[in-house]
Amino acid sequence: MEEKDKNAVLGVVLMIAPVLVMLLVSGLISVMGSVIYGVIFAIKASVDGTNMYDMTAMQEGLEIGDFIAVLSLIADIIVALIAFFWWRKIRRIEVPVSKAFKLKKIGFLVMCGIGLQVIVSLCLGGILSILPESISEEYEALSEGLTGTGTTSIPMFLLVVFAAPICEDLIIRGVALNYGRRHMSDIAAVIISSLAFGLMHLSNASLTGFAGVMVQVIYATVLGVVLAIIVIKFKSVWAGVFTHFIINLTGQLLSLLQGKETVETVGTVVFYVLGALSVVGVILMLKLKIVTKTEGETYGEINDKAMVAEFEN
Repeated sequence: MEEKDKNAVLGVVLMIAPVLVMLLVSGLISVMGSVIYGVIFAIKASVDGTNMYDMTAMQEGLEIGDFIAVLSLIADIIVALIAFFWWRKIRRIEVPVSKAFKLKKIGFLVMCGIGLQVIVSLCLGGILSILPESISEEYEALSEGLTGTGTTSIPMFLLVVFAAPICEDLIIRGVALNYGRRHMSDIAAVIISSLAFGLMHLSNASLTGFAGVMVQVIYATVLGVVLAIIVIKFKSVWAGVFTHFIINLTGQLLSLLQGKETVETVGTVVFYVLGALSVVGVILMLKLKIVTKTEGETYGEINDKAMVAEFEN
């Protein structure tokens, strides 16, 4: 059993550090991208003979197309690379990918992802129906801005489905959760890392009102708890990444159906049927213990006592 160096304050500080790194890198990329866009806009305006100081036109240009998605994609790739090497340096107990992703476990995680997407969709629908209309509208605007609802934008698809799960899970469930589990109980580490995951989404407040983004913060926090538990139980950060990938993929596929009445209706029915079956499948697999625990391998730093004990054995 891994010993913990119990220092809750240090643990919290270490857990916040990777989140701040992520926000800093994303902020720098956004600033650099905005400057580059401003230069391009000014050159184009000069060539076309239009007003290069038209801030309204410049803002519309930033909001239209894939520019923001490309910037976010670049930021997530850079953060993911930083987080990957950071995680490799500090990880302790980790199951090799070949063992973490055996067929039964892949099936379990796929069902978890689809089931979670269904549960989140149903819960959000119920919650938004009783909230003031202004909050519902703000959240819908946020959702459309983040997923490119009804569009087939390749940068947006790559960002939401691939880059975001890898980047966010390596930072939160890879680095932050690892630090937290060294200095506090697993329960405390899961809660704090999940809160960090939820609050991280406050950066989306620029896309909508504060009330709308708070809805996302709350469900992201709850989702963070589930993903953290999966990472701990599977002893693999990649189990969290994969589940997050399935959640975002199903969400993105649903967003592509919106605006096409017949296709949307059929697709939604199929989605909820699959979701219900997935939830039942997860419960049965847990009850029958089809997905068994796998022993992890030790990496990274080990305290002196553990090292001596391992040497003596």
